[in-house]
Amino acid sequence: MRVKLKWVLIVFVFLLTLSTVFAACEVSVSNLVTEVKIDSGTDSSDFDSEINAELNEYIDVRLSFDLEDYSSSCSSIKAKLRISRYDESKADWVEYKNIEKSIGSLDDYYEIIFENAFNTGSNSNYTEFMIEGMIVEGSRVIDSSDAFLSLIDNSCDGIKIDATTFYIDEDDYDSKNFVIKNETTSDFSISSIELISSSSVIISGDVDYPSEVYSNDSDELEVSLETKNVSTNTNATVLLSISGYLDDKYCSASAIGKKSISVVVRNTNNTSGSSSSNSDSDCEDIQIISNELEFNEGTNQTIIMGVKNNSTKRFEILDVDASSSSFDLTRNTNDKYLFSGQTGDVILNANLPNVSSDKILTGTLKIRGVFSDGKSCSFTQIPSEEINVKVINLTNNSLVPNCAGFNIIAPENLVIENNGSFDFTINNFSNKTARVIIEGSIQVNPTIIVLPKNSSLARKMDVELFSNNGFVKFTPTIEGCNLNSKIVNISNNVSGSISEAEIDLKIQRDYNKGIIDLGIVINNSTNKSFSGVLKIVTPNGWPNIEKTIVIVPGKNSLVEKFGASGEASEGEITVSFSSNGQTILDSINTNENNLVLAGLFSLGGNLSSFGIILLIILVVIIIVGIIGDLGESTPTKKEEWVIEKN
Repeated sequence: MRVKLKWVLIVFVFLLTLSTVFAACEVSVSNLVTEVKIDSGTDSSDFDSEINAELNEYIDVRLSFDLEDYSSSCSSIKAKLRISRYDESKADWVEYKNIEKSIGSLDDYYEIIFENAFNTGSNSNYTEFMIEGMIVEGSRVIDSSDAFLSLIDNSCDGIKIDATTFYIDEDDYDSKNFVIKNETTSDFSISSIELISSSSVIISGDVDYPSEVYSNDSDELEVSLETKNVSTNTNATVLLSISGYLDDKYCSASAIGKKSISVVVRNTNNTSGSSSSNSDSDCEDIQIISNELEFNEGTNQTIIMGVKNNSTKRFEILDVDASSSSFDLTRNTNDKYLFSGQTGDVILNANLPNVSSDKILTGTLKIRGVFSDGKSCSFTQIPSEEINVKVINLTNNSLVPNCAGFNIIAPENLVIENNGSFDFTINNFSNKTARVIIEGSIQVNPTIIVLPKNSSLARKMDVELFSNNGFVKFTPTIEGCNLNSKIVNISNNVSGSISEAEIDLKIQRDYNKGIIDLGIVINNSTNKSFSGVLKIVTPNGWPNIEKTIVIVPGKNSLVEKFGASGEASEGEITVSFSSNGQTILDSINTNENNLVLAGLFSLGGNLSSFGIILLIILVVIIIVGIIGDLGESTPTKKEEWVIEKN
């Protein structure tokens, strides 16, 4: 009797499981679209799969899809949202919110709206939101699609400055350009920018800045600093305090926040300092350089005159006086500051008359200004200089080039620590226009300089070197002249090897869309920067990536987003960075950060039913086993008849 009962139970459970299988919900959908819009009372036409939004905005989400097929047993179909946001500080996606809504009566077309589904919040670390819309039945995902929202910071935090290290020599006055960014959708009008320093090695400083930075645009600030003598290379910090208006919204200096700039004051063994006494002869240390000028008659010409500061102090040009009784001579512009030993430019406009024969015309150039210690020099205290211009009659225009009048002054060798600078002067005292191409193993700016005849140019070039050695090459050309190039050899004094850096990888995987977000962090523990090639090698069906990047000291983070094509394979993703003949690498599996059982419920409409059947069969086997065990574990007792005798 027990055996029959066991098989009755087995048959009952089997029939029950079959009825459950055949009663399983079968549903398929198509054309699922996830869209978002700002909840501002606008109509449904504003929904889109990719939008921009500001901080503290409420967002509506719409799911629309076509219902292809379903069975009568489908009673738990829901629309679900999984909202993630990208954390810029972690270079990774973080799940933010999950919402679901039951679907009522089944129809051919659905449009489900989640009003005020989420708020973009006030944390500007989150730069992007990913909204994954899903149609689910129980725990099974039937279909899914994504929408994206980029966060636009229209607050005062959207005003930013890219502040790289300011390298400057001791007892010097130098300038460096920084980029001010307006990452908002409003124009930013600058009211004021104040330069603040509490370091004793910074004597003074000022900032030249634009009046306005347009929305989603950038512009340049010129920061100028003056330093005192130091015994060793000294680190300092200056702060930029900025205020202005984003359209009609005022952004105070405290709302924007002070921007910090690191300054390295380099010891150059200059013991002369700025403490030399101010004598009455100081003004005579400012020298106006006279050039031989030669132009065609009846032309309007630009005349560039040199001014050299032979003192040990910075000199500021306050005014320029140019005059001539024989031709029109007016001031155009001039360099503002001249450092100790530097030659600057004063640019003049000359309107030359017609002449019957070659003729020399004269003019006079005067300047006045003030030294960094406050001593001023008038027009009469600085020696004036006569301007001699030879005007050529065009009936005799044969011109033999004066090649000896051209030279380039620059150091032969330069030693830096990742970054540095050097001064160069190009003197074109020839009688023809000179063209100088600047190139080398490092990026240079400018790349081409054109100097008119009888002119001079003095500049400072910033350089950045990622290898141990490099060079900058000046190649001049003047018609009719055979000129030699000038090469500046550069050595990087910073030690370190890319082998001391480490790569750390993370994966965010979207199986339904076939998308991988690969987070890459390269920790550079050295004080050296490296330029090299980043390579990402993936399994079949995923794209390989190769590009040149720069790794600076500290933490370097980036995210690569790529999708599968066709039947993509699973396997290892290898990321490598190569620089100066050395390579570091790390690898991660394509499904490294995903739960093992997740695939069982995300196989799609047809395969998920098969997964359910497998689970039911597994349950049947377990039940049968239990029943079998119970049956076998029932103890049997053998009784024997005993015949007793009377």
